[in-house]
Amino acid sequence: MKTKGTKTLKELFTKLSKYSKYVCILLSLYCSKGKQPSFLAIFNIPSDSGTPGITTTLIKDSSTEQGGVASFSLVLNSQPTHDVSIQLYSSDTTEGILDSETVSFTTTNWQKTQTVTVTGIDDTLADGNQSYSVVFQSIQSDDTNYSSLILPNAISLQNIDDETPNVITGAISGNTTETGTTATFTIKLTTQPASDVTICLSSSNIAEGTIQISGDVLGANATCSVARVEFSQSNYNIDQTVTVVGVNDYVLDGDQTFTISFTASSLDAYNGIAISSVNVTNVDDGSGFTLGSVSGNTTEAGGTATFTIKPIAAPSNDVFVCLISSDTTEGDIVVGGDITTSAGSCSNGPLLKFTTANWNTNQTVTIQGVDDQLDDGDISYQIQFSVESVDSNYNAISLTNVNLINTDNDTAGLTVSSISGNTTEAGGTATFTLKLNTEPSSNVYVCLASDNTVQGEIVVSGDVDSPSGDCSIGMLSFDNSNWSTNKTVTVQGNHDSILPPADDTYHISYSVSTNSSTEYLTVSSGNVALVNKDIDPWTKRRKLTLNNPSTTEDLVNFPILVKLNDPSRIDYNYTMDSGQDVLFVDSGGNFLDYEIEKWDETGDSTLWVRVPLIDHDSSTEDYIYIYYGYNLSGSPSQNPTGVWSSNYKAVYHLSEATSGTATGTGTVLDSTSNANHGDPINSPTYTSTNTGTGLQFNGTSQYVSVPDSNSLRISGNLTIEVYSSCNGCSTSGAYYYIEKGMNDVDNYGLAVWNNKLIFEYVDTSSNYQWELTSVGAVPFDTYTYLASVVDNSAGTTSDIILYVDGVQKQLAANNPLLGNQTNNLLIGKQNYGSANFYFKGVIDEVRISTTARSSEWINAQNQAIKDNGFITYGAEEGL
Repeated sequence: MKTKGTKTLKELFTKLSKYSKYVCILLSLYCSKGKQPSFLAIFNIPSDSGTPGITTTLIKDSSTEQGGVASFSLVLNSQPTHDVSIQLYSSDTTEGILDSETVSFTTTNWQKTQTVTVTGIDDTLADGNQSYSVVFQSIQSDDTNYSSLILPNAISLQNIDDETPNVITGAISGNTTETGTTATFTIKLTTQPASDVTICLSSSNIAEGTIQISGDVLGANATCSVARVEFSQSNYNIDQTVTVVGVNDYVLDGDQTFTISFTASSLDAYNGIAISSVNVTNVDDGSGFTLGSVSGNTTEAGGTATFTIKPIAAPSNDVFVCLISSDTTEGDIVVGGDITTSAGSCSNGPLLKFTTANWNTNQTVTIQGVDDQLDDGDISYQIQFSVESVDSNYNAISLTNVNLINTDNDTAGLTVSSISGNTTEAGGTATFTLKLNTEPSSNVYVCLASDNTVQGEIVVSGDVDSPSGDCSIGMLSFDNSNWSTNKTVTVQGNHDSILPPADDTYHISYSVSTNSSTEYLTVSSGNVALVNKDIDPWTKRRKLTLNNPSTTEDLVNFPILVKLNDPSRIDYNYTMDSGQDVLFVDSGGNFLDYEIEKWDETGDSTLWVRVPLIDHDSSTEDYIYIYYGYNLSGSPSQNPTGVWSSNYKAVYHLSEATSGTATGTGTVLDSTSNANHGDPINSPTYTSTNTGTGLQFNGTSQYVSVPDSNSLRISGNLTIEVYSSCNGCSTSGAYYYIEKGMNDVDNYGLAVWNNKLIFEYVDTSSNYQWELTSVGAVPFDTYTYLASVVDNSAGTTSDIILYVDGVQKQLAANNPLLGNQTNNLLIGKQNYGSANFYFKGVIDEVRISTTARSSEWINAQNQAIKDNGFITYGAEEGL
C-alpha cells in the first residue's frame, strides 16, 4: 500500500540499493504538520547491484605531440568485498604516457567513476598520426570475483603528429664565374625522417655550372644520375653544403642564370616532397686571356722560364699579343716556337698570334735570363702585353703583367794570374794580370804594394796608375767599360848588394781601395809571391847584339844558336867544366831559357836560347847578356823544353854521345816537352858539325826510328826544318831526310830526289801528292838549311812552299789538305819495302812544328843556325 507522498518499500529499496548494502529506512507516520515521526524503522536489505565487472567509458580518443591528452573513465559494476587494484600501461610510450598506471577501488568508492589521462609525446618524427592503446595488464584483489575477472579490452587511442616534413635550402653564397669561381648553399630537413632520405641534385645547364662531388655531396648512384645528398635520423637537421662550380662556355654570352633542382626519395613522408630549386648566376668572363703559372726563375747563366697564354673565348678575328720585357738586361723573350716577329704593329718585337681555329690552344712564352755581369743580386722584372685585333672584344684589352725573377750568378771578386817568372837583381821584370770578376756599379781601385822593395818594386806605368786615395804605392783603376780586361802589373827586381848571395822571396799585395764600388768593399785581399834572382856571384858577362834580318816581322819566341869559342867569344878560364855557371839575361834583366847541346872548353860550345822578342826595326838595339864566372857546382840550370815553344812537336839536335842498334832505347832525344825520342838503327855515328854534333848515315841501312804519337800526326799547318850535308849523294838518287809513313803512304816527308828538294804527302782522300823544286839544285857536300811549309789558313786547300838556305824555291798553291797516318817517323830513310831509300851524309838539326813559318822567319833562322852574323859578340865585362 502506499500513501500520498510515499513510495512502496519495494520502490524505495530498489532506489536505494545502488548506494548501500544496508539501507536505513526512515519511516514516518505523517500526522499533522510539524509533528515528529512516531517511530524509526531500520531494515537490513540485501544488495541487488549486479555481476562483478569493470565498465570503461572513452572520454577523448586522441592525444597530441604538443602535449594534448586523451582520457577514459573506469568504474566497478558491483561492490567488491575487498579493495580492487587495476594495473594499466601504454602500448607505445613514444606516443603517449599515462598519468598513472594503477587505478584503485575500495569497498566504499567502488561505485565512483575514476578518470585515466594519457599525455601525447613529441617524437620529432614526421611520421603522421600514430595509433596506440592503453592496455589492462592485471587486476589484483582478495575478492575472487574481481581477481578472476577477464581483463577489459584495451582502450584504442591516437597521437596526433605535429611535424610537417620539409626541406630547407640556404641562400646561395654568391655568383659562380666562367673562370671557375664556386658558390655554395646549404640544405637540411625540417623534421627527423622515419627512414633515410636521399635528395638528388642536378644543374639545369651544365655548360654554365656543375655540382662539385666532394665533401657532403656524393656522386651518382642507382637513384640519382648526377649527385646526391643523404640524410639519416641522426643528421637530418645538420646543414649539408653543396658547392656549384662555374663553367667556361668560351662564348661571349653575358651572365647566365641556371638552377639547381632537387628530387627526394624515402620510405617515409619525405618521398617525393616538393623542394624549391636554387638559382645561380654564372658571370661571363668576357674577352680576356688565361695565363698559366710561371715555371720558375730565369738565371743569369741563361736559364729559362715559361708560361702559357690563350684567349678565354673564341674571337671573331685574329688576335695578336705583343710581348715586352720590362728589363731586357735581366730577361728577354725567346723568339721561336709559338713566338714570331712578323705581324701586327708590335714594332717587329715578339708576338703571339691567335686565330679562330687555334684560340683555345695554349701557346708557350719562353723567357731567357740575361747575364748583366753585375753583382746586383736577384732582380725582379715583368713580361708586359699589348693586344690588337679587329675583334673589338679583344682589341687593346689589358692583361696582368707576369712577374719574374732573374737569379744573379755574379760574385764580386778579383781574378789574378800566376806570375810570369822571376825578377832578377839585374833589373829583370816579372808580370801578372788582374781583372774584376763582375761589372762594378761604380769605379773600383785596387791598391798594389811590395812587402820588400829592396828586392822588387811595382813599375808605375802602363796599366798601373800613380797612387791616390788610400793607395800609397800604385793602383789599378777599373770601371764598367774595362772591368773584364786583364791589366798587367810589372814588377822589377832590385840589386840588393847583400852578401852572401841568395835568391830572395817577396810578395806583391793587392787590396780593394775603400773608395771603390760598394759591392767590392768586401772582396778579400791577396798577394803574389815572387823570387828575385841574385846576380852578385857572377863576375863576367858579354853583350850579344841580335841582328834581325827581317824588315817587316818581329821574331817572337825565336830560338837562336849561341856558339862559343875561346877566346873570341868566351874565356873558358872563368867558366865551370860543364857550363853550370852560364846564365842568359835579356835587356830587361829577365833570365832566359836555354839548352846546352854541346859544352867543350877545348873548342866550340853550342847553346840554344829562346829570345821572347827581337824587333824588326833596325833602329832599336836588341841584345841579351851571357853571364859566367861563378863557382857554381851541380848541373847547368838549362831548361830545354822552355826553349822550344808549344808549337814545336819535335826537335832533334842528333848530338847525343851514344848510339846503338836496339829499338826502344830512345837515345836520340827530342828537346821538346812531347818527348818524341827515337832509336838509332844500325849504329849511325856521331860527328862534329859547325853547330855542334850530328849523325852520320851510311846511305844503305842506318836511320832513326821515332814511335808514332798524336803530337806527330799533323794534318794542318806544318813546317819541317832540316840542317844537313848530303855527302857523296848522286844527282840521280833519292835521299830521305824524314818520312812519316811507309810505302808511299806518307803523312809527310822531305827528301832530295834527282838533286831536287821534294815534299811528299798523302791527302785526306789517301791520294799520293808530291812537290818538286822548280829551279836550282840542292847543294851537296855542304851544310844546307832546308825547309818546307804547309799553310792551310784557307781551310779547304793548302799552299806548299819549299826553301833552300832561306830562299823560297817553289810555292804550289791550292793543294789538297794533308791526311793523317799512324806510322813511325823515320829520320834518314823512306820505308818502301825492298826498295827503301836511305840518306847518305850528316843530318844535324831536324825540327817539326805546327806553324806555317813565314819567309822572314825562315831567312832569319837560316842566318842564326849557320852562325852567319845573326849575333854580334861583345867584349868581356868584369862585374
